[in-house]
Amino acid sequence: MGLPPIAIVVVISIMIAGTGIMRIISMDAKIQGHYERCLLQGTSETLAEMFAFGQPPASNTDREFLQGHCNGNQFEKNQRFGDLLQANADAAGINIKGAVYESSLADYPGDPSACVWDRADIRRKCEQDGRSCRGVVNYRPPAPISEPKDMPLADDIVSNKVAEIVSGLPESDRPHVDTLDLAQQVREVMSPHWV
Repeated sequence: MGLPPIAIVVVISIMIAGTGIMRIISMDAKIQGHYERCLLQGTSETLAEMFAFGQPPASNTDREFLQGHCNGNQFEKNQRFGDLLQANADAAGINIKGAVYESSLADYPGDPSACVWDRADIRRKCEQDGRSCRGVVNYRPPAPISEPKDMPLADDIVSNKVAEIVSGLPESDRPHVDTLDLAQQVREVMSPHWV
C-alpha cells in the first residue's frame, strides 16, 4: 500500500533539506522536488516557487482587474439586478456603461456609485467613504485626529493666580473680594482655547 502522497513529500523534504521540513508548495513530487533543489542551490523562496511552477508572479494592474469583464456581461446571469442597477444609475444621472459593479463599495444593493472603471476608482471611493480595503487595491484610511480632551484648568493654578491677584490689592479691599467669582473669571481667561 505504501505511504500517502503527503507523507512521501514530507519525507522527501526532510531527506533533502537535512535541517528540517521545507515549505510544501505542491503535492506533485516533480514540482516540489524542483522547488527544493532550487532552494538548496541558494535561490530565494519566491523565485524557486516561480521556477518550480514555471509561472511568473501575477501582476496587479487594471488589465488583470478588468479581465473577463466585457461590456454588459457582469449581470448576464442576473438580468433583473443589472436592470435595477441601470435604473438606479439613470435616476442618479450616472453613466455606468463599461463599469464594473463592486458590491463591497455599495451603500445599498444596486448602488450605482459602486460602479468603477479601474483600481483608482476603488481607492478614490474608499478614501471618500473612509473605508479600508485589501485585495486588488490596498488602502487603509489615516487614523482620525481626535479632538483635544476637555481638560479644565488645574485647581492649583487657579488658586495660585487668585492669590496673586488678591495680594496685589490694597489690604482694605481684600476681605471684600469674592474668591469663588474671581476663580471663575481666572478659569475663563486662562483656560486653553479648545476647552
